[in-house]
Amino acid sequence: MSSAYRVKAMSFALFSIRWWLEDRSTGQLVVAQKPNLILCLCFAGTVANFFFNDVALLLVIGKVFWLGFAADELFRGVNPMRKVLGITVAAFTIFT
Repeated sequence: MSSAYRVKAMSFALFSIRWWLEDRSTGQLVVAQKPNLILCLCFAGTVANFFFNDVALLLVIGKVFWLGFAADELFRGVNPMRKVLGITVAAFTIFT
């Protein structure tokens, strides 16, 4: 394989769905995984904030859960899409 072919293939890698969704360790495409404890706590915190919206402590706890989920995706995400999801969730949580 020539080096010119490699450069050309890499320039289009960012536009490839496979590049965004592929687990680098297994080669499988990963969009979603089984729900984990942090994500379940995030949804529980969101529901609690919906019903008890006057409690500031619940808001803080909910945001901490969402930031924990974002950090988990950012640092342990198996593909670039999940890492971008972590950054997006963190930014949304911080700025809202």
